[in-house]
Amino acid sequence: MSGVAGVRRTLAAVAAGLALGVVGAGCATSNSALSQANYVPSDGVQADSGLVGVRNLLIVSDGSGGTVTGAFYNNGTAADSVVSISAGGRDATIAPGSAGTVTSAPAAVGATAAPASAAPAAAAGPGTPTPLLASTSVIFGLPADRSGPQAYLTGQFPPGGLVAVRVVFATARELDLQVPVLPRAGYLATVPTGPANGAPAAAATASPTHAA
Repeated sequence: MSGVAGVRRTLAAVAAGLALGVVGAGCATSNSALSQANYVPSDGVQADSGLVGVRNLLIVSDGSGGTVTGAFYNNGTAADSVVSISAGGRDATIAPGSAGTVTSAPAAVGATAAPASAAPAAAAGPGTPTPLLASTSVIFGLPADRSGPQAYLTGQFPPGGLVAVRVVFATARELDLQVPVLPRAGYLATVPTGPANGAPAAAATASPTHAA
C-alpha cells in the first residue's frame, strides 16, 4: 500500500466518523452529533469544544521542524475558525491552501474537497485563520497537491514524544492537548514538509513516552 493510500484511508475513517455524527444528529435529536463520532481508529488524539473539535491530531516530524495533521470540524449552525495552532509554545505557520479548502461533513466520504466561496485565501503566517463553516470539516496535512491548509512548526520534535498543543478558535473555547509526535514514515511519509521544517531553532518542550 502506498503512503498516499495509507493517509487517505486514515483520513477517510476520520471523515466517516464526522459524517456519521451529522447524520446521527438528524435521526435522533436526543443524541449529540458528536456522540456518533467519538471513536476514530488512528494514532492521533481527539477533543471537542462544544460543537467544534478535532480528530486524529498529531505532529509528523523527523526531529527538526514538524507538520500538524488532523481533521477539524464544526457540527454547529454558526461559522467558526481555527485562529492559531501552537506546539511546545511555538506558533505554527498556517498556509490556508486553495481558498480555504473545506469538505462538507455529510458528504465527506469519497467526496472531493470544494473551495468555500466565503473563505478567500490569505497569506501564510502565525494566526492565519482557517474558516470552519457550519457543518463542515477541514483537514490539515493532506499529501496530494497540498490543496488543503497546512500548519508548519519550527523547533525540535523528537518522534515518540508528546508535545503540548494549543488550538485557538475564533468562537469556541481553546483546546489544550498532549499530542503525539510520529516520524514521517509509512502511511505518513507523504505528509508535506514546509519551508520552515529543518530550520535551526531551540528545542520545543516534548516528553518521551515510556512503556507502562
